[in-house]
Amino acid sequence: MRTHHLLPWVILTMVALGLGVAGCNEEGLDTRNIVEVVSLNGNAPLNSDVWEWIDPKDPSKGGGIPKEFVEVIFNSRKHDDALIVNPGAPFGSVRFYEYDVEFIDTRHENGADLNNDGKVDLVNFTAPWNAVVPTGQTASGFLEIIGYDHKAVPPVSCLGPVGGSGCSFESAVQYAVSVNITFHGIEETSGDDIVLKRGIYVVMAELMDE
Repeated sequence: MRTHHLLPWVILTMVALGLGVAGCNEEGLDTRNIVEVVSLNGNAPLNSDVWEWIDPKDPSKGGGIPKEFVEVIFNSRKHDDALIVNPGAPFGSVRFYEYDVEFIDTRHENGADLNNDGKVDLVNFTAPWNAVVPTGQTASGFLEIIGYDHKAVPPVSCLGPVGGSGCSFESAVQYAVSVNITFHGIEETSGDDIVLKRGIYVVMAELMDE
């Protein structure tokens, strides 16, 4: 179990902001299936750990940069209640094939500047994916938002023991950013495009392992 060493007011602010961006905007609602994002990371903000110790009580044993996968849960329902749709039948299962990650920063279009030095630290990206939502059912998949490449270089790496060139000028103990996730899919029978959007609030820090 990990405990984030944040002050209580910081945690409350994080939760409030996380809930503020948790709404979803579905497109493709004219398709025969309506697919919705039921949950992204349990509908909670994401605490992203920049370093994980093998033994928190003995740093000499070292550690590493952890990989973090966030669960997303989809639900499929028929567009018209009068339709009879049998699960698994060739009516319109939805396959999501990629997702976009947009780090929100009003000063930059291509990502977020975490330490306000004028440079984008988290660059927006698109990643291939594969998640299938059967007709009239619920399905889940796992995706990565803050990856190894983000955690291994400054300024994020400065939050943990990895450090790096220029970290002596960094005093932050955490960074936070709002993120928009866009899921791109296709209704396999009709070929209709489906695009779903969901927001999440992310805090990056070295979390305390217990």
